[in-house]
Amino acid sequence: MRVLFWLLALSASAPARTHTVKPGEVLAKIALRYHCSVEEIKAANHLPSDVIGVGQKIKIPKCNRKGIHVVRGGDSLYLIARRYGCKISELKAVNQLEKNRLNVGDALKIPACSGPKDASAAPRRSTNKASEKKSKANDKNKDTEAEKPKKTKKGKKPELGYHKTDTETLERLLRERGFYPPKGFKALIIEITLDHRQQRIIRERPFSWRNTYDDWERWNPASTVKLFAAVSALELVRAKGFNPFRTTATFFDRGGRYKRDYKVSDLIYEAIDKSNNIAYNRLVQLAGHGRLNGQFLTPRRGVKHSGIHKPYERKTWIPMTGVTHFKDAPKIQLKEGERLRTLNRGTSKGDWTCPYSGACSTPEDLASVMRRLMLHEQIPPSQRYHLTLPELRVIRRALSQRHKRGEEVVDAIKAAYRGKKEIAVFHKPGYSERWISDVIYVMERRSRRRWIIALAGFPGRGALIRAGQHIGALLASDGFMDE
Repeated sequence: MRVLFWLLALSASAPARTHTVKPGEVLAKIALRYHCSVEEIKAANHLPSDVIGVGQKIKIPKCNRKGIHVVRGGDSLYLIARRYGCKISELKAVNQLEKNRLNVGDALKIPACSGPKDASAAPRRSTNKASEKKSKANDKNKDTEAEKPKKTKKGKKPELGYHKTDTETLERLLRERGFYPPKGFKALIIEITLDHRQQRIIRERPFSWRNTYDDWERWNPASTVKLFAAVSALELVRAKGFNPFRTTATFFDRGGRYKRDYKVSDLIYEAIDKSNNIAYNRLVQLAGHGRLNGQFLTPRRGVKHSGIHKPYERKTWIPMTGVTHFKDAPKIQLKEGERLRTLNRGTSKGDWTCPYSGACSTPEDLASVMRRLMLHEQIPPSQRYHLTLPELRVIRRALSQRHKRGEEVVDAIKAAYRGKKEIAVFHKPGYSERWISDVIYVMERRSRRRWIIALAGFPGRGALIRAGQHIGALLASDGFMDE
């Protein structure tokens, strides 16, 4: 949405203060701090785009607020209309809006509406000076990392980015559509909005089915955790100075006599696209049990409640290797051309366990790895995996392929979108012990909006397929955006 030309002219000619851009700040955040719109800031500084750099001097104009509402985090067209006593149709008409979608920093012109104003729809401000001071300090220190959780006391749910995880809306919308899932159902949907150039994330809103987004107990994520092993193994190969596309990994048995050779790139493809359990086990061995659980699967890397401990397909694996637990790591040799590097692992000393299966995770952790894989170019460098774009493309290509099993949920989402919007879908399904799970990335083409969906259901596939049908319909019809 573009702001009116008279508003730009006023902001460009008004006396201005100066703001020095700090690390983590974006134009929308600066605009909100000074109660301006993004377009007013850009006009005052003759900026051709939203891109700004650390240390840059930004002129802050005296912004005209009469009859104008600057969109803040958590605002929706419905709440703004209530606040000013307007109808949604009135706001859309005067601002020439075709859809209900808003972006942080947009300036809405507020017409003279005759309806009753509702002050409760306005953003709440603390009346306690100490709390207000603390809130301002928190705003000052906010980063663009939408995944970085705030520190909370034990027992409280963490927050994702600028928006607290909504644990009510998704349930209400699905129930309105007549969907009543079984007790084991878990779901997290994250709506992601990019800037106009699709170079940066400007908003993330997580919606969870009740409080299941960080539930790791008593369920089996199965093959979805193969993403963890693939990324961690690739990072290790890269850290050792080897090119994963030209490197062969040789795994020795416990006695060091028998060995098996694998191309690292083949292991990645087989584990993710073909969901081969033996390839996955080899990737875990390559990443290292202690390094994988103690360094990669940590909150610092965006993973809070996940672990990988026991091999999959044990009936084949144990006779092949003589290894019953990932703690017992074999000698591994990495070879690229004439270069050779030996990894003598031995036994891992860490005591990490998943009480209910060989691996454990949460919808939030699965969404986190998918976010970092698919939005590598749009997130801050501190959040990115230590991988090159060609390596990321290998994983993305494997995620985009049609898998032999587990396409039902994605097919349901695609069917809901058909005839409405063009999308691209990437996902990693899992199935074990009657648990079916999937972590999905939906990219709406010719749009700045992206979705990450992490689902789990028990028993069987039926509940998750129905969930995919209803969730797909909600996303395709802007079901969350109307809230």
